Amino acid sequence: MSISFDWNETYTQELIAFIQKAVQTRSYSDEEGDFARLIVEKMKELDFDEVSIDPAGNVVGKVGNGPVVIHFDSHMDTVQVNDADEWVSPPFGGEIVDGKLYGRGSVDMKSSLCASVFAAALAKKSGLLGISGVSNDLRLVIEAAEGGNGRKNCKESSKYLSELTAALISTESVFQVIHSAAGPFTFLV
Repeated sequence: MSISFDWNETYTQELIAFIQKAVQTRSYSDEEGDFARLIVEKMKELDFDEVSIDPAGNVVGKVGNGPVVIHFDSHMDTVQVNDADEWVSPPFGGEIVDGKLYGRGSVDMKSSLCASVFAAALAKKSGLLGISGVSNDLRLVIEAAEGGNGRKNCKESSKYLSELTAALISTESVFQVIHSAAGPFTFLV
């Protein structure tokens, strides 16, 4: 089987535009609906096999259908902006200045969330799913909030945990793979 990565400048510009739109879409804790719908729309556009919003407001997207499940985890919510007049760029402008994206959620964690969506789509498009020794199933569970209704969201998204082989939490890490567990939440399912 031949694997071909079809990443080009157009794909790069589409990802950047998606990240900018994500930053421009306000998603305070417990107010993530517009952002969830934006993610669902993009997943459908990128030909995900399954896309839904669960009862807690989490976005669940899936590509592939095999026994090895890699779970990409992100959250949509951001903290409130109470000091917009002190920002160098508008908090929901999604402006790129000198090659840097500015706006609420641009680092935590809208950029990596959007990159995960595109990575899963690229894995499917490039033929990476179903190869022996490589994941057959990539699932993105994008929690509505880590704050606010976080417990409800975690409990709802926990139903996906029994199937996973590995999980990647796409948080900021200065381009390093980090094995960590800060603030784990434990509950019975």
